[in-house]
Amino acid sequence: MARKTSRGWIDPVGLFTDRGARIKRGFFHPMDRPDDMFWLLVGDVGYGGRSGLLPLAREIVRGLFL
Repeated sequence: MARKTSRGWIDPVGLFTDRGARIKRGFFHPMDRPDDMFWLLVGDVGYGGRSGLLPLAREIVRGLFL
């Protein structure tokens, strides 16, 4: 839904796919627990769980205008 609503601006990736595993290794520290919730990665910042809902809405709107 996020990809369609944002006209492709948001690129959802499954946590347990090969691509998701590569992203987790490259972005998260070994002590992080990225499998516990959804994450929105914007540049070098990660928003997880409920704290990611507002940034997700912002990125959806941003995708509509870009």
